[in-house]
Amino acid sequence: MYGLPILRANKTQLSSPKYCYDDDGNIIEPPCGSVVKIATPIAEMVGSHFTCGVAQDWRNIIAWGTMTYNDGRGNYWYNPLGVPNGASSNTPTKSNIIRETDPVTKQLEKSRIIKLRCSTKNTFFLTDRGYLYACGNSNHGVFNTGTASEKNNEFSLVTDNVKSFDICSPDRYANGNQYILIVKKDGTLYGLGNGCNAFGTSSTDQGPFYSLKNLGLTKIVKVFCTNPDNQGKSFAIDENGYVWATGYNTHGCLGVNSDDSIIYNWTKVQKQDVRNGAISDLTNVKSVITTNWVDSAGAAGYAGRGVSGSSYMSTYFLTNDGYVYTTGNNSFGQLGLGLPLDSTVNVAQRTLIRNASRMASSFGGYSIMVATTTNEIYSWGDNAWGQLGHGDTTTLSSPKKIATSPSELVIDINGGGMYGIINGLFVVLTNIGNVYGCGYNATAALGVGQGNVTTLTKNPYFGPNPTQYIDPSNTSARHIIIGVDLCGYGTEMAQKAVGSDGTLYMSGWNQNLGGIKNFNGNEEDVVARPTPNKLV
Repeated sequence: MYGLPILRANKTQLSSPKYCYDDDGNIIEPPCGSVVKIATPIAEMVGSHFTCGVAQDWRNIIAWGTMTYNDGRGNYWYNPLGVPNGASSNTPTKSNIIRETDPVTKQLEKSRIIKLRCSTKNTFFLTDRGYLYACGNSNHGVFNTGTASEKNNEFSLVTDNVKSFDICSPDRYANGNQYILIVKKDGTLYGLGNGCNAFGTSSTDQGPFYSLKNLGLTKIVKVFCTNPDNQGKSFAIDENGYVWATGYNTHGCLGVNSDDSIIYNWTKVQKQDVRNGAISDLTNVKSVITTNWVDSAGAAGYAGRGVSGSSYMSTYFLTNDGYVYTTGNNSFGQLGLGLPLDSTVNVAQRTLIRNASRMASSFGGYSIMVATTTNEIYSWGDNAWGQLGHGDTTTLSSPKKIATSPSELVIDINGGGMYGIINGLFVVLTNIGNVYGCGYNATAALGVGQGNVTTLTKNPYFGPNPTQYIDPSNTSARHIIIGVDLCGYGTEMAQKAVGSDGTLYMSGWNQNLGGIKNFNGNEEDVVARPTPNKLV
């Protein structure tokens, strides 16, 4: 995954939750059964030590892992998931979501959670009625309380009438600045926190804002942001599909046809026709991926591979008509334009991909994978660990079709790794519940044994026709997967998958990555699990 992961909940693909009721007809939580089931793909901050998901009642968050953690630099994560008393947990625990004492938050009883986002400091979720809640640390004012510092042990209301949002944290540590972009239902864009030059409100008006700040854009539909090393980048898509950008423009990564290092005001992203050089507004965009900063350790790692510098900013745009545009730095061929390595472009240019439906990058953004509506998968960029899935470790500067692409329709792709430099890996989920993976696998995160996998390979334990079984005594078991996520930090990678019945599975490293008790009785075991474990 890149940056901060988004919860991808496709309700049409999920089975309906089964509720229990009391004598008055009220739903009893959690849903029927002794095991708390998860209804959606999980969400986890890469580098964090906790995991969260939405329960099958769609109204509670299930959390586990380390809730108060010292990152080694004197900084702490403050109960970002709202578990009782902020205690760490080896088993899924229902978060505190206050309903009884606040008449506004009681509305959650009638709502569903539709988006969940985690950071190193806190967690936010949005309901289908437009209520945005948060829990954890708010020392940059991101909880809209009008104060500079606050630690919430329970989820509380941030604001209402919300259509969309995105949160930004600088890196795996808790010491950097944070901001949040909020789109109200009327399309007006607001900000909270320290804008890090990415609020589009001039160089002298970046906060921190402890109450909602109108950022001057209207008719906005979606927002995307990242804040690596306190150098923010923000993108906003309006109702006509135009993309507005502001913030740090290293290597031209904003795509606004400028070499200025910072773009202080909201500016439309531009595209260039490579046939005649004509430049015009990029439009019809539905999603954006933008890369993260490479820290000092990462810079040293790249220097060892013959690449200098400490940041390689690039951005990728997916349009509704299936095209992929890229801009920024090309040190590893990640732009996919066939350009020389280390070249840069400051305006979006179109790759050769057609009919694209999904795209993902390794964390850092230097390896790219794209699925199409015609059941093909393409990849390009950095390939040091075989993460492109072509059976080799050759860097590619142009898209190449993966020969072992599954014949099923791909509904999700996740990328992982540490800033794209220590390792890189991808997992692919299809519409029939199969999972495929490739890349870095020293900790067995791909669930296909241990050792790097250079060819896109099917997980033999998942899907309607498994060839191996999690429980060898039950060969009739079918583990249909509806969501996957890659998690961890550096070389300690793991994969978690959610089954259609709400069961959670994990393979890979298990040190503070949601190290929960499994059916074998193991807790917090720092071992690589080469096969998926069913977790309770």
